[in-house]
Amino acid sequence: MMRKIWKSKEFDTAASFRLASQLGVSQLMGKLLVSRGIEVPEVAQSYLYPTENDLHSPFLLPGMSDAVDRIKSALNTNEKIWIFGDYDVDGTTAASLLINTFRYLGCSVECHIPDRFDEGYGLNQEAIQSIANAGCGLLITVDCGITSIAEVAFGNSLGVDTIITDHHLPSPKGLPSAHTIINPKLEGSQYPFDGLAGIGLAFKLAHGLMDGQLNSFLVSQLDLVALGTVVDMVPLVDENRVLSKLGLEVINKRQRLGIRALCEVADVGPDKNITG
Repeated sequence: MMRKIWKSKEFDTAASFRLASQLGVSQLMGKLLVSRGIEVPEVAQSYLYPTENDLHSPFLLPGMSDAVDRIKSALNTNEKIWIFGDYDVDGTTAASLLINTFRYLGCSVECHIPDRFDEGYGLNQEAIQSIANAGCGLLITVDCGITSIAEVAFGNSLGVDTIITDHHLPSPKGLPSAHTIINPKLEGSQYPFDGLAGIGLAFKLAHGLMDGQLNSFLVSQLDLVALGTVVDMVPLVDENRVLSKLGLEVINKRQRLGIRALCEVADVGPDKNITG
């Protein structure tokens, strides 16, 4: 059997000691931070103790203003709105969050989650035809859509506007002809962080619909955000770290039936806090 040789990661020891002294933390913590490329005290402070003040404005995302305006127009005219999600945890939590958001805003919406085996991932023309037949005027995707060029064009031909929220990379073939695309990976995007999961972008859209105010409703949805973010295995840095930390605080309140059920199955009783 081949033996593995562990090699310690090289880092600036002096910088780690200096950072530990500035933050008032252990030298081990200073070493861990510097080894992760975090050497500025302000950045380290946000990394260790993230708060809602570390969240970026949703309106820095490309397409956000147009999406919010289009949705508010649909709400004012009682236009039928559908959510098109994905069957994984990221997609289902994102769809759930937007359904909850529209209910909070006093609007009932419909949702389609594609069958993993019969439909596969992403938009498909059969589902879009069915949604259009049901009177949908505005379709909002979560965790999918950025490569659905033909499907969005088909929706356009049926009179269905599409707002795409997706964190995946666009296709080299180009972008779908959607009404609006919210994706920090778009060329020319000025958003400070491009690592959000699908649930993170759904949360950003909800945040935009609240005019950028983090109200008590949005805070109550952070358990879904943390769950989708962590399970999708995106890097827990920047906003993902903030959303996960704040979301764990909501999870520990066990207010959502589904969260309580998951905790019971995992043998995490109400007296046990989940910290990471």
